[in-house]
Amino acid sequence: MHAILTLYMPSVCLGWGVGLTIPIIPELAKTFHVSIATAALAFLAVSLGGAISTIPVGIAVDHIGRRGILVAGPLIVAATALATAFASSFNEVLVYRFLTGAGLQMWMIARQTVVADTSRMSTRGRQYASMFGTQRTGVLLGPLVGGLAADTWGLATPFLLQSTVALVGVLPSLFIMRETTTLAKPEKKKERSEPTSLLAWRNMVVYPIPVVLAIQFLTGVSRGGIEAGGIFFLYASYVYDADVTTLGLLSSSLAIVGIVVALSAGYALDRLGRKVIIVPGLLCISFALVLLSVTWFAELSFLSFVVAFSVLHMSTSSLAGSMQTLAADIAPSGARGRFFGVSRFASQSGRIANPAIFALLILVASYGSAFLVLAVMAFTGGVLTAFGVKDRSREENLAQN
Repeated sequence: MHAILTLYMPSVCLGWGVGLTIPIIPELAKTFHVSIATAALAFLAVSLGGAISTIPVGIAVDHIGRRGILVAGPLIVAATALATAFASSFNEVLVYRFLTGAGLQMWMIARQTVVADTSRMSTRGRQYASMFGTQRTGVLLGPLVGGLAADTWGLATPFLLQSTVALVGVLPSLFIMRETTTLAKPEKKKERSEPTSLLAWRNMVVYPIPVVLAIQFLTGVSRGGIEAGGIFFLYASYVYDADVTTLGLLSSSLAIVGIVVALSAGYALDRLGRKVIIVPGLLCISFALVLLSVTWFAELSFLSFVVAFSVLHMSTSSLAGSMQTLAADIAPSGARGRFFGVSRFASQSGRIANPAIFALLILVASYGSAFLVLAVMAFTGGVLTAFGVKDRSREENLAQN
């Protein structure tokens, strides 16, 4: 029950809040008469807010504690969503989206650190997959409701709903969430004798941390647009003239299958090892992005886009929580907040690069070229995972058997 109220419930609520607004952003941008490239900045702003806040939040998680940061994040999301509903210019929208990204990142880093504090390597994959899988389910269920609400009551309504569900999600944590900082003890005597801050920053350049950070960046680049609709909804809206209800129905229809895939992948992360899931997942994302490029170059129908989008979604669902699990396996036990701050910075930097690359390439080349570049990023991440890191969980499983 504790996990339901402090992990799954906030994950679903925050994800659902994000999902409510995904199909609204293209239409909201149109009301301010901005181009598709400018509209993409609304998705970039969320990622930028999340990226800039990562390292300061990680330091705060270590110094202030997990609980305070975990609660403050959703409160910021609620306030900025409310402000977005009444924004009078697109520049205001960008500012509020930036702060929303920071609030989401606060909850994410704090909760990720709590899981690392309280979990074992043999169960970590399932916990992270459940956390991110339920959040993704919320994201995917949100667009249908958001689209219908916007069509019925106006574009401000989904943002008002996002503010409300963020408050509902964090409410139980105010009363039953306990501080876990005291559980984050250094595991070795050598670590106990050295300053935690020096330990954390020095370890960031020690193998395999740089390789894992590179994998997280490449993964963020390749799947950043799918995790929050983002560029793919912009593509569907501007190229196929898909309305908010159609986009919402497309995303929400994939939610149930997506959570099953995510939870199954989490179990496999623990039983079979990290690489068995991560490598095929990234290669499948690369393949799906190639399919999306074909929809542009061959001028295929909207149905073809739906097929490619579905393949991409299933592939992304298989990686829910995988990057966090891979990172948690190598996190310095005495400075997890700092480490996850840097880890999330790598991931968020990739997410920033996603819409930036997309917007730049559609201006200088084409949609198809943009999708192909993202496909190369995913493929490179898969190869780097296969040959660049050791699977510590698999080694532990073999040792136990």
